[in-house]
Amino acid sequence: MAPDTPAIAILPYHIKPGFIPRQVALDELFWPLGRPDRLKRPGQTLRDLAPADHLIAFVSTGLMAQPWRATCAQLSVMVLEPEAIHAKHMRRLRRSYRRFHKVLSCNEGLLNAIPNGIFFPLGGSGPRIGRIDHMKRPRCARS
Repeated sequence: MAPDTPAIAILPYHIKPGFIPRQVALDELFWPLGRPDRLKRPGQTLRDLAPADHLIAFVSTGLMAQPWRATCAQLSVMVLEPEAIHAKHMRRLRRSYRRFHKVLSCNEGLLNAIPNGIFFPLGGSGPRIGRIDHMKRPRCARS
């Protein structure tokens, strides 16, 4: 990967940045397009991301409540669950969308209400239709 290529990283759902998010190690992030060589040194954290880099996080109360000064990278947020689960976050995003580079969601109401919303249909909690095993199996619990 070229040294000036912007990095794209996803902050996994199970990582809670807490009060000092800039201390989250880059080793804990998911790199969908690969991790650039400039970010492979041991001990690097979120504060080592460049302004051209892109960090994507799942929506959470902590992310919405506190100012994000962990990194100078562009911060985007993903809202993957339906409004029944994330209604509070969707209401907040209608007012605070400017804090984020992009808001990724499949909720049409939210996307129509904010200028930086992007349709992102990959979220959801339904089954993976192509991977369902329809093979009959014996019962797990026997009486």
